[in-house]
Parts: sequence; C-alpha cells; structure tokens
Amino acid sequence: MLSFLIWLKHHCPWLWAIIENINNFFLLFLWGGQISAVRHRLVQPQSFADGYIRLLNKNDGDVLVEFLKQVTREELAFFSPHGFDKNSIKFVLGSGGYLPIGFFVGDKMVGYFIMRLFCSRKAFIGRYLSQDFRRMGLGQKMGAILYDIGEDLNFDVYSTISKDNISSLKSHEAMGRMMIVKSMPNNYVLVKFRKRSGLTRLVSS
Repeated sequence: MLSFLIWLKHHCPWLWAIIENINNFFLLFLWGGQISAVRHRLVQPQSFADGYIRLLNKNDGDVLVEFLKQVTREELAFFSPHGFDKNSIKFVLGSGGYLPIGFFVGDKMVGYFIMRLFCSRKAFIGRYLSQDFRRMGLGQKMGAILYDIGEDLNFDVYSTISKDNISSLKSHEAMGRMMIVKSMPNNYVLVKFRKRSGLTRLVSS
C-alpha cells in the first residue's frame, strides 16, 4: 500500500491532492487538539546550535523557496517531501497535515526539517541542511526533535531512505532508534523509529 501511495504522489498529483485533502480533514478531526498544542510550542523560537528553530508559517514561503534552491538534482532524488515550487510551498505552510520547521542563524535559514502527518497516526519525516552546517551532528539533533514530536503526538514515525544515501542512513542509525521495516523499489528502505520512554526533550513542553 505504501509503495502504491508513493507512486500516486509522483505520477498522479491531482489524485494525490484529493487524498491529501481527505487525510487532512480526518487528521484534524481526530487529532487536531494534540497537533495544535504541538504547533503552539513550536511557534516560539527555541535555541538550537548557533541559532534557533521555529515552526514555519505562510509568511515564510519566499524564504523557504529560496532555501530549497540549493538542493541539487542528485540530492533531490533523496530529499523530496513535497513540491518545491511556490504553490506547493504555499500549500505545505498552510496545511494542518505538515509540521515544517526552519533552522535559522540570524536572519538566514540554514536548515529545514518536516513531519508529514497522516490520520492513521503515522508520520513521515525529512530534513535538509545547508552545506556549511553538515557533518556537525545537527542532522541527528534535528531527527531527535522530530522523534520527540512523534512521541508527544503518539504517532509512529517513519522515513524512506535510499541505500545509496549513506550519510543519512548512518545519521539515523547513530540515534539507536532506527529499524528497517522493509525494502522498497528503487533501492529504498522503509524505516521506523522506535519509541523510547524518559527522553530528554529537545523541544520544550
């Protein structure tokens, strides 16, 4: 089923848009209160590395579009959580089904990580850092924040990772919470992140 949904997303965008709208309706109907509480926490900037993180909003559309221009064609094969055009970004930033978070140093966005929520209480995550901020352990910290958000919502957290994306696999494995669920087409694997009780939250309650 998951492989079919991914195929629809990339090959039938009009049908995928309908599925997304239906999902968002039931998602907010069933879990809207919990999601709103998490969004409320993330709205306020929180210290992170040499900058801060916060939930992105509709006013951040141009900033996010500009940031995503640095994603290369090769990297796009690994990082494509949604469309990168202005209309797609506008939809993501206005949708209750996404939790898009920006990492800023000063006024400049240098990182982007996102959680896509489904009414089946599953969530998928993605993350991206500017070149100058890689290999500093920040990707793991961004991942940990997303895992914690998933635990707060009591959602199961997943990601699809290419076996060719060695750095991403190693980064997730280093967290000690990743388990491979199954292999997927085009040399990808579906991974799930185990829940852990008693975590020190990186996103304050």
